[in-house]
Amino acid sequence: MNSRWRSSIRSRSSGATTADRVPGLKVDDTQLTDDEPNLLGDEKQVRRFLDVVRDKEPEHFALIAVLLTTGLRVSTALALRREDFDPEAGVIIARRRISGGELIEGVKRSRTARDVVPLVDWVNDAVQADWQKHNDAQRGSGLAFPTRDGKHRARTLLKKPVDNVAKALGLGRLTPHGLRRTAALLYRLRSGSAVSKAIAGHLTEEMHLHYAPVLPAERAAAGRAVFGEVGTRVPPEVGTDVGSKWGQMWGHGQTAARRGATPGPDGACASYRLVRGWAGEARRTSDQ
Repeated sequence: MNSRWRSSIRSRSSGATTADRVPGLKVDDTQLTDDEPNLLGDEKQVRRFLDVVRDKEPEHFALIAVLLTTGLRVSTALALRREDFDPEAGVIIARRRISGGELIEGVKRSRTARDVVPLVDWVNDAVQADWQKHNDAQRGSGLAFPTRDGKHRARTLLKKPVDNVAKALGLGRLTPHGLRRTAALLYRLRSGSAVSKAIAGHLTEEMHLHYAPVLPAERAAAGRAVFGEVGTRVPPEVGTDVGSKWGQMWGHGQTAARRGATPGPDGACASYRLVRGWAGEARRTSDQ
């Protein structure tokens, strides 16, 4: 997938960016460029990213895996408790978030909102392995990702680790919030907007397209699917049997022309001359 694509969506009014059009976006979330879209653009990049996290930042692997596969905000993931994980149902239920150092009920949309997000098996395995290393204070806190003394971690704890991994891979700018953008994009590509909006907790299409923009590769594929064949000449219908032969020979002539077949003395390639012969037969048949 081409990494050079325009990641900021322009509105219908000239010059307006998503910061003008979509309310509630932070400055960091609008600083997107073609070279640094602040996300991982495909599953291959995600695999490479996770491999380097395992090697360079193993203590943060479980949390990063949760963020990448759920699209949760860092503030929400750090507020997760062990009982929020339901491996049998394959989901995590996010019920609270951290804001200004305060634990607040509900996710960002409201104090009563909940996010139900996927819990993939290998992610659950990583989380369970992380919990096995917890000390008494961490286990007693009930938190999924506590500090060593059982407190909530700071929301900035992943800034440097994610930046280090991105630099090791030559990805340019990637922030922890970019992991949320990655999840939104890849879920849309695989499962469609309805599912990805539900996972990301987006209420509007505008906000969702900011996180999961339509990529140039998708636009190119749509063009090929809709208009890829309409410019190809269709052979005329001249009777059932003869018309079928005409169509076959027309196709042979077109293929030969594309392959650079050598023209004959009259300027036409052998297949094309044969097509003209079939055309003559078709006319004679039609006149009878």
